[in-house]
Amino acid sequence: MTVSAPIRRPPQAQTLPPVNERQSVFARLKVIAPFIVFQLLALLLVEGVLYSVGLGEEDIYKFDKQLGFMHFPNKRVTWRSEGFSQSYFNDDGLRDEPNLTMAKPPGVYRIALLGDSMVEGLQVPSEQTFGKLLESKLRQDSANVQVINFGNSGYSTAQECLLLSRKVLQYHPDLVVLGYTNRDMFENWTTPDQTLTNVRPMAVHLPGGKLVLDSAPVVNWMRSPRAKYLMGIEWLRQNSRIWGMISATETQLSFNDPVYRALIAFATRPGKTFASWMQNLKTTKWQLPSVQQLASPSFSIRFFEGEQEKTNASLVNSSITRAPAAVPHMKFVTAPQLHVESSKTAVTTAKATGGNDAKTADQPAKKAEPAKVANGNTRFIQLLSRTMRSLLLKMNNECGQNGAKFAVVFLPCRAEASPVAGLENSFYNITYSDEIHMVQQGCDSEHIPTLNGEAALEQVPAAKRPGFFFLVHMNREGHKFFADQLYPFIHGLTAAR
Repeated sequence: MTVSAPIRRPPQAQTLPPVNERQSVFARLKVIAPFIVFQLLALLLVEGVLYSVGLGEEDIYKFDKQLGFMHFPNKRVTWRSEGFSQSYFNDDGLRDEPNLTMAKPPGVYRIALLGDSMVEGLQVPSEQTFGKLLESKLRQDSANVQVINFGNSGYSTAQECLLLSRKVLQYHPDLVVLGYTNRDMFENWTTPDQTLTNVRPMAVHLPGGKLVLDSAPVVNWMRSPRAKYLMGIEWLRQNSRIWGMISATETQLSFNDPVYRALIAFATRPGKTFASWMQNLKTTKWQLPSVQQLASPSFSIRFFEGEQEKTNASLVNSSITRAPAAVPHMKFVTAPQLHVESSKTAVTTAKATGGNDAKTADQPAKKAEPAKVANGNTRFIQLLSRTMRSLLLKMNNECGQNGAKFAVVFLPCRAEASPVAGLENSFYNITYSDEIHMVQQGCDSEHIPTLNGEAALEQVPAAKRPGFFFLVHMNREGHKFFADQLYPFIHGLTAAR
């Protein structure tokens, strides 16, 4: 048998571009490379200059699927919006706590502060915030006291409740103090829009049901084109001062320029935005809408899905009497317009407070007073108050289960105590004093200690009150004033330890 040798084929030659073409590419690169290097050096130079003067360091939020947003970790912050401060967020996003450990050192008494920008206090240096001033006062009695600031701009009570479970209790606090300020109650039920600090989870407690904390609005918002874009450039947002300057400009425009908001709405959701504009034209019989109407948020989330989808009015006035079966699928809806007679002593009803598994929502609150609410809106007020009470009860129970006390303090608010032109002193015709009254009733019914800093501010002569604020937030004198009010209250809570 004859075996033929395998046929060997010569290796195929690699095809290379002609020599002239390769030389042409190299020639182009030689021309472009210096330009690219120059641009990179220029960007680095600008970044260095901005870093040296502390500009472009106010973009402080990263997205979070549960909480909506939270502080960037390991980020230097120079704050120039109302006041001035320079801070550093540590690897857990906490302000100016470089050596803080989750494990509590032996013999240390820890106090955790929860709240929004009024607690966060970026408008003043960290050592001038009421939290650090309180810490200094308490250390005169006992050197082993730590006050940790978990405040985050824009946070609602629902976010603070989630943050308590997720992060705060891991630091083993002995006392958790919730700082309440105006509109917190309403922010538990608001519609996410183009502003980062309005991207929040929702909370609701309907009669016959349980307290629901749902992050579906956050998850849905994060699917929007704007969210995807911002998440795609997260590294730039955290590290680039140039981007920080652009972001600051964009934020100002989004708040103050309806033309810009209209353009953003069309750029992010062109189809739906155009359809909305056309619907407005049909509704107004083809009269051109104003710029403000065109600039309405391009992204909205409804409250119920599928067969459970209802309008605001039907939810508030009809469905609230029975918890719907689709509660786990709840999404946000804009609150209906309210017409409430402002009163410090008459806001809620006997059913206006909520509960959870341990205490039902329909138990009457102590010292409840009749509501003075216009027809059709009473149930919505009950919903807000019931939900708020349920959140407070949940936080109180979780603190107790982890060996911590829980207290609520009402922060001074300029809008009502020292009104200024352009600053609303009520929300849906409900004043801050009305909110305090509702929340106070829930705290009294659950035996949660409270301190009313707004009432203390109202004892100050009206002419002196503006000296405690920038535009909205407290200045150095405001923080000192509140720390002086807070010290005896906290001292009394810590004395029994």
